[in-house]
Amino acid sequence: MRERDLYAGLAGGTLAIAVGSAGLAGTGAVLGDLLATAAAAMCAALLAIPGLLFLRRVRQIQAREAALAYVGGVGVRRGVLRPAELAEEFDISSQDAAKILRKAVLEGYADGDLDDRGTFIAGMAPRCPSCGTRVSREMRGACPACGARTGG
Repeated sequence: MRERDLYAGLAGGTLAIAVGSAGLAGTGAVLGDLLATAAAAMCAALLAIPGLLFLRRVRQIQAREAALAYVGGVGVRRGVLRPAELAEEFDISSQDAAKILRKAVLEGYADGDLDDRGTFIAGMAPRCPSCGTRVSREMRGACPACGARTGG
């Protein structure tokens, strides 16, 4: 079971019970039963707090998944993506960028591999016509491996 689905289920369940308890508290108030009203209101309050925390975790997971999918898409579109390029684009450290690239690959958000320097290389990245090294689709000038002209 995916973590997001687990937390979504927990959030939905606890918030549904909290809403039901609030409804019972309202019914108790209408009927004038102070003890039932207080008990149901307490249950509603006590369940609403973890329900909202579970919902917050779902949103955090969704944001993380969206960020990894975006990074994976950028890497696949470019063909080759170095951690330093990602770090510059997002104004983060190269170490953090390398971790993000690694997570995107390991969790399946980016179709490709990482080389020994942490550079993402898409499975469908174009190859240098001279040496066969995968190069960025945006690269203009010379191949970094052999110096052959790569286009643009």
